[in-house]
Order: sequence, then C-alpha cells, then structure tokens
Amino acid sequence: MMNKGGTLVRSKRGKKDGRGRKKHTKSTKVTRVKKVKKIKKISKVKALQDRCERLWKDVCLERDGKECMVKKHFPNALLNHTSIIQVDHCFSRSCKHLFLHPANGTPICSGCNHPYNQKARVLIRRIVRIREGEVSYEHMEKVYTSMSANENFSKVWWLEDSEKSLVALLKYYKLPEER
Repeated sequence: MMNKGGTLVRSKRGKKDGRGRKKHTKSTKVTRVKKVKKIKKISKVKALQDRCERLWKDVCLERDGKECMVKKHFPNALLNHTSIIQVDHCFSRSCKHLFLHPANGTPICSGCNHPYNQKARVLIRRIVRIREGEVSYEHMEKVYTSMSANENFSKVWWLEDSEKSLVALLKYYKLPEER
C-alpha cells in the first residue's frame, strides 16, 4: 500500500514483533480456540467411527468364522484365494445406513475382495441373500438404492448407540453355548 508521498507502507494486518513473527490480535485467538474445539469434536467422531467399524468387523468374523465365505460356500469356483481375510461390505461403504450393519458384512479373502473380481461379487451377494434371508436382503437392497444420506453417521450419540449394539452382538456371538 502506498501513502501520499509514494512510499510503501506496511498494512496493519501484517504487523510483526521484534523477531519477525506476526502479532496475534484477539480475533485470531478466538478463531484458534473455535478451530481447536471443532478439531477435538471431529476427532472424537472419527475415533467413534473407527471403533464402530472395528467392532463391526469383529462381529462379522465371530458370526461367520475367520475364513473366506466364498471359498467355504462355493469350493468349486475358480478364484485366486489368499490367506488374508477381510470383511467386505455387500452393499457399498458409501451407504452409511448399512455401513455398520452386520448383515452387510461378509468375511472373504483378499483375492475375492479384488475390485475387478465380478464373479466373487455375485457370489458374495448370493451368500448374503442365503444367510440373511430374502426379506432382509431385499430390505437392505431397498435402503441401498434409496441412497439417502445418513445424517446421524457423524453424530456422537448415534455412534455411541451403534457401538453399544455392536458390543452386545459381539458378546452374543462369542458365547454360543449360552444361546
């Protein structure tokens, strides 16, 4: 910025202390506090989402066992199976209504979970349809095709309720003799 005499003048926003660092005004301090609170809230939600996803995987593995369901149900299918077991969403992870729903998860090997393995995708859908039943499968398909946003997926109360439900299911599957 230039003054009347044509000399360059530093703007007030760029004031620096003796060490060359910018001085902070009250407004920047308030903004920083708001940002820190927002970051803490986001990290709490992310931590809950991660815990719930881990519990979801554990529930699916306890329910079906730690083996590839495609290999177990379709042993004659010519697929490149591996020893690495993953839990796959039958309906896409992008559908947050079904993201933590144990009926949507199936343990499979990494070979079957390859994105270009369309044969395995069809077999996984058949496994879920048989395991969950026709009515439940059709309900999940309907929820998936509606693709409305699950606004609660980033809410702490909803994630805490989901976590409690998943913990209860995990206990249920770990203690089969009490059923």
